[in-house]
Amino acid sequence: MGDRWLRVTVLPGCAGCRTVAVPASWTVRDVKRRLAAETGFPASEQRLWLGGRQLSDWIKIGDLTSQNCHLFVNLQSKGLKGGGRFGQTTPPLVDFLKDILRRYPEGGQILKELIQNAEDAGATEVKFLYDETQYGTQTLWSKDMAQYQGPALYVYNNAVFTPEDWHGIQEIARSRKKDDPLKVGRFGIGFNSVYHITDVPCIFSGDQIGMLDPHQTLFGPHESGQCWNLRDDSKEISELSDQFAPFIGLFGSTKETFVKGSFPGTFFRFPLRRQPSQLSGTLYNKQKVLELFESFQADSDTVLLFLKNVQDVSLHVREADGSEKLVFRVMGARETSWLVCNSVGGRGLSAQLDALADELRFVPVIGIATPLPGLAEEHGAAGFSGKAFCFLPLPPGEESRTGLPVHVSGFFGLTDNRRSIKWRELDQWRDPAAVWNELLVLSV
Repeated sequence: MGDRWLRVTVLPGCAGCRTVAVPASWTVRDVKRRLAAETGFPASEQRLWLGGRQLSDWIKIGDLTSQNCHLFVNLQSKGLKGGGRFGQTTPPLVDFLKDILRRYPEGGQILKELIQNAEDAGATEVKFLYDETQYGTQTLWSKDMAQYQGPALYVYNNAVFTPEDWHGIQEIARSRKKDDPLKVGRFGIGFNSVYHITDVPCIFSGDQIGMLDPHQTLFGPHESGQCWNLRDDSKEISELSDQFAPFIGLFGSTKETFVKGSFPGTFFRFPLRRQPSQLSGTLYNKQKVLELFESFQADSDTVLLFLKNVQDVSLHVREADGSEKLVFRVMGARETSWLVCNSVGGRGLSAQLDALADELRFVPVIGIATPLPGLAEEHGAAGFSGKAFCFLPLPPGEESRTGLPVHVSGFFGLTDNRRSIKWRELDQWRDPAAVWNELLVLSV
């Protein structure tokens, strides 16, 4: 009995939903102590309930479950009467994501967000691949996974996830990048724009494969994803060969990669949404992915101008028969037709700017790019229109035009959907980011 391990999921209450793995010999008191260590919620204040009965401290966890190795209990606080649960709650995950999608643009901007993640990770190369392949459906985690074995959009970069990246991608409303001002994608919601395309984003990086499930239906009640380690979970991975087949044979990943237990890069797999879901009614097929590619190509000539790391972005299509073709490629060659100047405003230029830099964790960086003779003539001097960037070009439109004969990139404070730069209008006269932008333009 002591050797058997069980999973205990504590359903949402005062400590949030969490799952712990415990030996069957542990008592209810042991579980409370474990929760206290993780949450700071004193063991003496905890009340664990199974069904309609409160569990005594001395009961062994192994005695509560025989067949199923997964136990679901409710946690309540001693100090509250009338049911024990009190306090403000967050909306269900799906509703939270739907709100992000309403505000976030669909289109080529999604691809830019993924380039931004790669830039932040220090990657030099990004590849987008639309894959038509239909993978097997016999050996899957569950039969519900079969609908995600078809066409998908892949995104590869040559950097490996850090432990912070694995945590950050799970912390949906908290951007870990905000404390590192030199990270471009300092808005935590950027990655979640992929839910326009998919319901189950998958990540393969280093020694782990993770799958996200905001609907919380594929991996068990209240489970919003699952992660496998190539070494520790090798037995399960080999048993579920169809499930993991989409991660072999692309970007240099082979069966040998799985044996070695590590992939020297990162790729995301976004199975296309083929039927409406709670999250979105937007369906994707090959044509819509190619439209995404076209939308990205429209301003691809300037996409690498102000990036420090990423120097090579390519778009590919892999047909159902396995043949692959390059659709488009843009590279930041050394011989360029642009003159790019970057400047950092030092301390002392403006006391207010210095104070806001500390408060917002922003850096007073401005970059200017002007086309050199040849490119300028190609555009026609009058035809060239400067655009605004926040490292990457802002979405095309009136708001992104600078009215100058140069492109301007700044460490601007943007609206949370990254559509536009904040300015001091009546409704945001005191908004620190809007004040920052004004000072950045005037001082730096």
